[in-house]
Order: sequence, then structure tokens, then C-alpha cells
Amino acid sequence: PVPTLRFTNLVGRTLELAWKQPGDPLREECRIDGSPVTYDQVPLIETPGLYQPTDGVMTLGLPDNRLKIIDFQAWTITEKAGKLP
Repeated sequence: PVPTLRFTNLVGRTLELAWKQPGDPLREECRIDGSPVTYDQVPLIETPGLYQPTDGVMTLGLPDNRLKIIDFQAWTITEKAGKLP
């Protein structure tokens, strides 16, 4: 058997985390309400003023509906009009 942590909140939603070998990619070790978590679709950071998906591009929301885009792979910083996704 695989060591597993199961947590149920007061509303009845469940979080299940199963142990995996270090270095192995995540597969279905993490589940919410029985469904596997797909981390490639979850942004690394998502707050009212900051958004960073897993592709390494961070977007900062600036005043006056401007965005600052920081691309850590290309080492560039650009600004454009727009709002956070």
C-alpha cells in the first residue's frame, strides 16, 4: 500500500495526497473530490495583481489597464495595454 493523506473539509470536499518517489513526475497522486489534479493547467501564481502560468511568463497588472510581461525564458520585459486573464 502507498502512504496516503486524506482530508475532508467541513463542506465535505476531499483532498487526497499519495506518496510518490522523488524525481518521478506527478500523475494521479493528488486528487480533489476523487478527480486527479492536472498541474499543467494550474498557474504557478494567480492573484489580483499577478499571473504566471507554467510556461515561465509572468504578467503584472499595472495601473491604467497596462500589463508588464516578464518572460524568464527569453529574458525580456515588455508592456502593453490590457487586463490580467
